[in-house]
Amino acid sequence: MNAMKKLIGILYDKDKVRKTYNKIRFPELPDALSVINGDGCFNPQTGNYDKQLRLKERLPEIYWRMDDNDYLKVSYWIIRKWGDISSFREANNDRKLIEFREWLGCCETMCDMPKGYFSRISSLSKVASFLYPDRCAIYDSRAAYSFNWLFFKSGGNKFFPQPKGRNNKINKEDQIKIFDDCLKSYTWYDRIEVYGEYCKLLRILTERLNREVLSDAFRLYDVEMFLFAIATEIAKSVGLELLNLSD
Repeated sequence: MNAMKKLIGILYDKDKVRKTYNKIRFPELPDALSVINGDGCFNPQTGNYDKQLRLKERLPEIYWRMDDNDYLKVSYWIIRKWGDISSFREANNDRKLIEFREWLGCCETMCDMPKGYFSRISSLSKVASFLYPDRCAIYDSRAAYSFNWLFFKSGGNKFFPQPKGRNNKINKEDQIKIFDDCLKSYTWYDRIEVYGEYCKLLRILTERLNREVLSDAFRLYDVEMFLFAIATEIAKSVGLELLNLSD
């Protein structure tokens, strides 16, 4: 973990994260969230990166207190509009979202994930990151891809299963080829424990970065946004290493 902390401390570049998120469309807020736009900070004049930060800061204050109806409306907006996962159908997932909120509320470690949650973890973890921003982070294809590569480059040999994603360049099979060639052995986190372990490691990393590198400037969602932003750059590094292996 110390080696990884140093690596992220060197690589972390807020300007790079800002540029990445400014290119991502920020959807119009639903009526249920109009209360967080009282000062107009989500107006078109505001950059998309700044909108992302405001959403991370303001939505948790009201999200976990919503009744089931508003909670579901906002959750579908987070997943389908903000998270751009249109395959998460509103007609089929009301019960799953309610049960997921209950599970998060009573299982602080999150290391006994019920069967079936991992197949939807890219969607569900987006909800979790707003319900409990101090202990939950988004776990999707890009985040797992980036985290695994940083672990590998830091001497790690236990990795996070990568959920399915739409970007063919973020290809777990390419990383596996390199792991197979460079490591004597390695393992994967079990899907029951993986989300809890992922969030725990991100929290530890955030604390250590604040204490030793960035002087209390880092929040859990900063690490999460960083992992998202560097995934494409890491894919290029993976491609170069694959070429070297084939020489």
